[in-house]
Amino acid sequence: MTTEARVPGSEREVLARRPVRRPSAVVRGLLLDSARRLFAARGYAGASTREIAADAGVNEALIFRHFGNKVGLFRAAVVEPFRALIDDFVDSWEATYIANSMSTEDLTGAWIHALHDMMHEHRELIVALIGANSFDAENDPDGDLLSDAFARPLERLERFTRREMAGRGLGANPTVAVRATFGMVLSMAVLDDWFFSGVTRPPSEETIAREMTDLVVFGIRGPNGGPVRG
Repeated sequence: MTTEARVPGSEREVLARRPVRRPSAVVRGLLLDSARRLFAARGYAGASTREIAADAGVNEALIFRHFGNKVGLFRAAVVEPFRALIDDFVDSWEATYIANSMSTEDLTGAWIHALHDMMHEHRELIVALIGANSFDAENDPDGDLLSDAFARPLERLERFTRREMAGRGLGANPTVAVRATFGMVLSMAVLDDWFFSGVTRPPSEETIAREMTDLVVFGIRGPNGGPVRG
């Protein structure tokens, strides 16, 4: 006959209430996910560390242990992942693309399609970034400006575009062209619900990317200078 170890009722209650200690990486991941979601929904100023911790199911003190302060959490949850996304995007182009190996239309289309897909997939991250209009810079005087999250990736995209334009004899200003195209793609990827509100048959992502490509390469007249496609 076997006997079960008996635990007094009061001890069982204590054991049930005792929090399970989670690995540091798990806690950090929970905080980053909750921070990204709440920053996107409420903006930097509107999302408190207390709310973020409660959403993540952890003690608020762990935010300060892992990230130092709210600014550090925002950088880790939003700014750095955005930079990494754009850096990876440019890295993939620079690693695989052979200069002037595609037509201008095909190159622009591939660039816009890939950028649009990436931004649409990570729209929550981008909304959190562009919605942080009350970034608490005074608590991080030595940190980069929030706008610098765009600066380095755009500079890299500009260098890539400048090389291609020079090789093709194109005369547009790459500094403006890259940022105008980037801004158009970003807004269409993130704000498509607003832009196509009320449209009976909203266009597919493929259609949106193709039309943006035609607009950049051919202008509003389109590739054949013909009537507007339905």
